[in-house]
Amino acid sequence: MNYLVDTQVLIWSFFEPEKIRPAVREVFRAQEGHVFYSPISLWEISIKYGLGKLNLSYCRTPESFSHDLEVSPFVYKALERNVIITSHRLPRLHGDPFDRLLIWDAISSGFTLVSEDSRFTQYRRYGLLLL
Repeated sequence: MNYLVDTQVLIWSFFEPEKIRPAVREVFRAQEGHVFYSPISLWEISIKYGLGKLNLSYCRTPESFSHDLEVSPFVYKALERNVIITSHRLPRLHGDPFDRLLIWDAISSGFTLVSEDSRFTQYRRYGLLLL
């Protein structure tokens, strides 16, 4: 099984792993090589950092965080253009464009999305697998 982590879980996994549920931490350990992160998360981190909405004092900049990712067990998942162009098909139950694209990518790719956001559960009826 392949897992796609949302941005919050991705950041927590590096800097506040105690915030991640033990079951999720166990999946990370057991599924090395099958836990992916998205360029959507990198884009979200960069934008929120630039707006002053994200403090990366623990790693200084989005660029240094990206370097940390390169040497981590997480795997980069390319964003297919078909996912982007078909994202209009996802019902607008949630307004955050980063989250919506991550949700659609997970659904389209058959990945299980790893998130602590309870609002994501409303997308299960559209095929979202959640952990």
